[in-house]
Amino acid sequence: MRDVGGQELVSNVLKRSAAEVARRYQSCITAPTVESRVHQMASLLRTRGQIVEVSRRVDGLIVLRSRTCPFVDVLDEARLTCRSSVLAMSA
Repeated sequence: MRDVGGQELVSNVLKRSAAEVARRYQSCITAPTVESRVHQMASLLRTRGQIVEVSRRVDGLIVLRSRTCPFVDVLDEARLTCRSSVLAMSA
């Protein structure tokens, strides 16, 4: 992808993929607080075979960390496919 359209194309595809992933998960996340939504998302990801953990930093920030790539079948050298799932969390 980068060879054909450059970094801009890669960024655009990742953003659109992340938005679509976020849209699909959105209806499943219904908890009332941020912390409970993060735990709900972690649980959902676990049911789909991902290894994830939720922790709280010293400054109080809640962190959802994925130890697996949901797109391992299409993994590329730059791990761009995995980045789209990370971007989906912030979409």
